[in-house]
Amino acid sequence: EPFFKGKGEFRFRSKVWTPDNGDILTEKVLPDKGYFKLSDKPGKNEVVLNAVLFEDWVEGRLAVKIGGVELDTFDPDDRLFPYKRLFSGEPADWYGSYEPTGTAVDPQDMDGWKIWLRIGPAG
Repeated sequence: EPFFKGKGEFRFRSKVWTPDNGDILTEKVLPDKGYFKLSDKPGKNEVVLNAVLFEDWVEGRLAVKIGGVELDTFDPDDRLFPYKRLFSGEPADWYGSYEPTGTAVDPQDMDGWKIWLRIGPAG
């Protein structure tokens, strides 16, 4: 971005789907209103959402997709490479935190942005 723009304006969208429990699709826009102002400088470019993206019954499959966009006034918006992950099998086996590992092939690092995600039992 040009130096005069300062921080970028970002918005994220999540889609979480399971074929279980009546084929549920949950979508959220984060933040609910407006946008996040994020810098490209380390330490000034993180946002902690603490948002629940999905809360329902799952039997054996769960797909998560989270994408982002940097809003531009004079140019087309810049889309971030989306996070996509399919969980299958026993849901209790998915419980835990998923965070960037720094390895060469890292599913939590989308080449330009990273995600920390937690899956746990409802309640």
